[in-house]
Amino acid sequence: MYTSSFYFQVLINGFVLSCVFVLVALGLNLIMGVMHIVNFAQGTVYMLSALLLYILCVELGLNYFLAGALSIAATALLGVCMERLFFRRLYGQFLPSLVMSRGLMLAIEGAVWLRFGIISKSIPSVFQGTFKVLGGSVSFEPWRGL
Repeated sequence: MYTSSFYFQVLINGFVLSCVFVLVALGLNLIMGVMHIVNFAQGTVYMLSALLLYILCVELGLNYFLAGALSIAATALLGVCMERLFFRRLYGQFLPSLVMSRGLMLAIEGAVWLRFGIISKSIPSVFQGTFKVLGGSVSFEPWRGL
């Protein structure tokens, strides 16, 4: 039988995951609403940001928060470069922007597969232990990835 702390942990995990989904949906909505282009490569750019965080934290040994700030800055710079080089001429054109974003998505995913392979990567947890929040326990256990 599961305890109440387990259900609280599931609730918190669901809330955090739904916040990520909302962030991606708002980004897609903003890009489509303002620039009138379809950018399916946005999720791939989020993946690149996470993999850059992995490289900075695990492979180079940087502090998690410094690596996070650098990853966010690099992702923003990548977004600006993609907009200037690929999407600026495609404002308001649905099909060409769709083809461009799909091509970028495939190219980026292919490059990531060549560099990292298909095995998932994990970043060591910054917070470890169990904390009491609102009468429930929230545990931050390191995830044992492959």
